[in-house]
Amino acid sequence: MWIAFLDHLAYDLDSFWHRASPVSKVVFLILAISAIIISTKSLYLAALFVLFLLLMSLSNLPVFTLSLLLLYPLFFGLVFSLSRVGEAATFPLVTLLRAVTAAEAVLLVLATTHYVDLFAVLQIVLPYTISDTMFITYRSFFMILDSLRNTVNIARLRGAYSFFTIFRNLRLAGRVLGHSLIHAYQTNETTQRALILRGYEGRIITSRSALRLSHYDFVIFFLGILLLVLAVVGVG
Repeated sequence: MWIAFLDHLAYDLDSFWHRASPVSKVVFLILAISAIIISTKSLYLAALFVLFLLLMSLSNLPVFTLSLLLLYPLFFGLVFSLSRVGEAATFPLVTLLRAVTAAEAVLLVLATTHYVDLFAVLQIVLPYTISDTMFITYRSFFMILDSLRNTVNIARLRGAYSFFTIFRNLRLAGRVLGHSLIHAYQTNETTQRALILRGYEGRIITSRSALRLSHYDFVIFFLGILLLVLAVVGVG
């Protein structure tokens, strides 16, 4: 699962980008995406693409494996480009570069930042109810996914699925899905009771120690501002 893989990269690897505050990385992401949206220069966007690949490599991330995720925005960017045939000659290339470069910037941040720290940043700008809901939903996603995977494996071990019994497979798939929905509802109730027992009053308190800035962060701030300035000036 790609989400679990990104969590593994954020928690188990170490680099200057991992050690930076999530605040600087989120600000960098906003500035980088703004630069990507503003720029209409294919050369500049290609340079950003190479830069983000370099940052991934310097952050000890598996560049080739993460690049496979770029196939998704590449596909949808290609479809959008084909739907706008007849506009400027450089439009398809700029569209594709925008799609994959923006996705690359997001992957760089997600693969180097603990998700708990990301939600701590969200608490600064979002109402507590919204940020807490997103945090609990993200945490519960893996629990429900594991339950669904275990249920499917049990069904397979008992010979529930066969290539020659399509309708029977569909009926059993409906039962597996129903079981997963019931388990998701039970997980929701259990989480709610646990929060109440632990004194939840409408806000999950997160540690702010990870939000402290260091010398790494000023470099990231400067890089993000530089990218935006170059895009506004029209370099490329």
